[in-house]
Amino acid sequence: MTTAVYNGKGNVTHSNSSGGNQRIMIYWIYRDDTDTVEVKWGNLSGNHNIATMDSGSDQYVGLNLAYSMLSGNPNSYGTQIGEKSYSSSANISGKPVPMEVFIADGESFSITTPYVINPGAVIKGYNFVVLDE
Repeated sequence: MTTAVYNGKGNVTHSNSSGGNQRIMIYWIYRDDTDTVEVKWGNLSGNHNIATMDSGSDQYVGLNLAYSMLSGNPNSYGTQIGEKSYSSSANISGKPVPMEVFIADGESFSITTPYVINPGAVIKGYNFVVLDE
């Protein structure tokens, strides 16, 4: 079983030319609130799936994502939370993004933003692995 690991900032695309199916597991995407981020998989030039991250606040998604939130009481410690999505505002819900997808041979997976001047300012980080099935 071959594994590829992707770490970085900005736009990224993985194309499957393995001759078989691939599993993609997303461990972290950090989206700044300045623009939209699209997670796409399938035939990107035709029929594909899309999850859009466009809440009005920073958004973080990933498998086994954990974070700490301060309570309203300055004398108490933060609450440790483990989730798969987190929005930096308590009043804004994060959009759903699948943490594991499959693509067939010839299909692709991408994390992109239309903010072409500096995609790294919007997609501030990602980490995902690609496994041959």
